[in-house]
Amino acid sequence: MDSEHSSSFLSKLIFYAKNHTYHLFISCSFFIIVGIIWLSVIREKKTVVINQVEDSPLIKFYKSLNFAGEGFPVNDTNCIMLLEKEINKNKEHPTALKSLVNRSVNWFAVIEPILEKNNIPDDFKYLPIIESQFTNVVSPRGATGFWQFVAGTASNYGLEINEHVDERYHVEKATEAACKYFKEAYAQFNNWTLVAASYNLGMGGIQQQLVKQNAKTYYELKLNSETKRYIFKLLAIKALIHHADFFELDISFKKSGSVVNHKKIKIDTSITDLKNFSEKHGLSIHILKQVNPWIVGDKLICNGDKKYFICIPNKDLVQQMQDQLKRDSIEKVKQMEVKKNSDTISDKHIASLPPVI
Repeated sequence: MDSEHSSSFLSKLIFYAKNHTYHLFISCSFFIIVGIIWLSVIREKKTVVINQVEDSPLIKFYKSLNFAGEGFPVNDTNCIMLLEKEINKNKEHPTALKSLVNRSVNWFAVIEPILEKNNIPDDFKYLPIIESQFTNVVSPRGATGFWQFVAGTASNYGLEINEHVDERYHVEKATEAACKYFKEAYAQFNNWTLVAASYNLGMGGIQQQLVKQNAKTYYELKLNSETKRYIFKLLAIKALIHHADFFELDISFKKSGSVVNHKKIKIDTSITDLKNFSEKHGLSIHILKQVNPWIVGDKLICNGDKKYFICIPNKDLVQQMQDQLKRDSIEKVKQMEVKKNSDTISDKHIASLPPVI
């Protein structure tokens, strides 16, 4: 029955086509011509958009952007979106950004020669900005210092940690330890962008995701939000530091020289009283530890061939630091008074309220 019905329908369709050939031809020709015109318009629009994008100063800038010589995927709209998001976050706080940049530039003078000596690309100097903003912070999981080493990793890369010393706070030694990590990671990945990403996620974590996702580059990987933002944060801060004018930012570099303007004294015998040692060099122990934050105890123990180099700031810098300490102390007292007055007013307000029934 179905076969007879299909045959009958086909016969009618053939009959209709024979008797309406002209109309069918006209209709088909119309739709074909409209389709060709529509495709041409779409193709022309795409060409115009592509040309406009390629000619824009922003896209030209992105094309020039790289991390450690490895190019940024300017044709990936998602990557552009992520980068612009990080750039805009920093631009929203220009005062804080300016302070961060000036602090960073001062420390670049210390770590750049160490990176160069170890054949590590100069762009790795931006990692401490992302990790710690060049402050000796301690993360919730115990990562410490500019390079944010946890204790186990720090020891593996040769940093000393005990009751007297924590070399994660020693900028030069911690940078040397970071360089050891970078070399090891590059031997595994042969890609500096992946090396930088692994500093956040770990070599094992990056390797696992490369295999799992059958990917070859960082930009192809789907990662947790922190690691996914990591390279874009580095690229954003690099772009803003070196191309402030392009982003209409008023960032002027002020190198104070305070981080390198120290005399270094070699210590190869134990110091049992650091307070006494500080006073002999015209310092308070507070300032001594401020300049040498890796000294965490009240003595230095030199066993065997162990030696240390202690930084002694010049008189002008000591005076600046003492003045800053006084200002900080006065500000702290003011804040305590404001809080005390605020608490008193709050207590009076509570006392004046009717009793709760």
